[in-house]
Amino acid sequence: MELFSSNEVKTVGISLGGRVQGDVTVDYVPEAGGDRTAQGFIDAWENTFKDETERINSDTADMMTASRPVLIDIKTAADCVPGLSDRLILHSGPPAEYCRLGEGHRRAVAAAAVFEGWASGPEEAESLLEKGDIRIDSADHHNASATGCGAISPSMPVFRVCDRRTGSYIYAPAAVYGDEKVSDGSCSVKAISSLVFAAENLVPALSKALLSNGSVDIFSVAKEGMSAGDDCCLRTEYCSSAFRNLILKHTVASGENITEEMLDYLGDPRLFLELFTAAVKAMLVPARNREGCSFITSYCSNGRMVGIRIAGKSDRWFTAELGEDAVCGDEIVCELAGAGSACLCTSAAAASGTGLGLFELLRIMYDSYSASDRYIEALVNPYSGYPGTPLFVDFIKMCRTSVPLNALYVRKGVNTVRNIGMQLQMEALRSFVTER
Repeated sequence: MELFSSNEVKTVGISLGGRVQGDVTVDYVPEAGGDRTAQGFIDAWENTFKDETERINSDTADMMTASRPVLIDIKTAADCVPGLSDRLILHSGPPAEYCRLGEGHRRAVAAAAVFEGWASGPEEAESLLEKGDIRIDSADHHNASATGCGAISPSMPVFRVCDRRTGSYIYAPAAVYGDEKVSDGSCSVKAISSLVFAAENLVPALSKALLSNGSVDIFSVAKEGMSAGDDCCLRTEYCSSAFRNLILKHTVASGENITEEMLDYLGDPRLFLELFTAAVKAMLVPARNREGCSFITSYCSNGRMVGIRIAGKSDRWFTAELGEDAVCGDEIVCELAGAGSACLCTSAAAASGTGLGLFELLRIMYDSYSASDRYIEALVNPYSGYPGTPLFVDFIKMCRTSVPLNALYVRKGVNTVRNIGMQLQMEALRSFVTER
């Protein structure tokens, strides 16, 4: 692991078929990007808190690596999601007023309002949301997650994901169905009808199958998928197929009929992404509000702004404006567990969809290790030569090495990403050092 332990210029030999085909030089970036103010905060941290932070981080990482998130069952959101009261809709981004949500998120929460019967259509829903007669909040504040533009309202069914080691619960949308989805930012009649159909006809059978035959180990499914080339964020096709096979077995055992609609529902890759996102958030729970810990514990976007929370300051969001950008939802939290861009070198299928070349992929891999606390070999393709999945992003390491937030790295230009990422990280660093 010496390759990933300093800021020195590194030259990486690329071996294909046992032959070194050439070298890729990883650019040198000065500590803290050469920012003297930031370097001053880092020096203050090293002189005062470094030993304490590293000890707390190590203890926290031990708890997090022991995480065993499983899908327990499905319930109505109002019956289990903490703090989800009437006329409140949860969305998948950082907290923001309705007018500051991205367009997709605004359509999604409007669709949820129509689904609940609080509005007769999108126009009335938008008016009620703008006036505050229907309230919104970040799903992250309620131990919940939602991918893309997903929204959770009281009558919706949710997956209940439990970390067996800590007893922590995270809730994720279960009624993900149809060609047009609320989670894709659609407020069409078809999208809302598909949501109703899934909630009334598909989810009950799945719930019965789970209750009759036991829980599903989410990380075991993810491991199988990653070994087959999924990255569990940009690509979840194999994981979704493995999950589908498991649930179909449970369904048959429970005596339920398997319909064509159920096959379509279980075949949607977004279904497993919802589960994996919830599992990652369950794994991060032990770090929340852990004073002195420098791990990032939340990472999401609403299409217009991106936000992070850090362990020692979990009650505070650090946000930055994205402008016009497609990055949205809670699924980017998967980056904190080594999924997504950190695993692109093991997934040719996922990497090809990004349009990035080998040099960019290697840079992302290098950055992932520079920013992480440790790595685990369990969630990687054993034939790829990739040393392991980097886990638990330490924002102080990100500040020192000028590493950007990797999910944004894949989706936006390098200069823009560094500006956004460093803005968030330096603001968090200032708070971490001066507000203890």
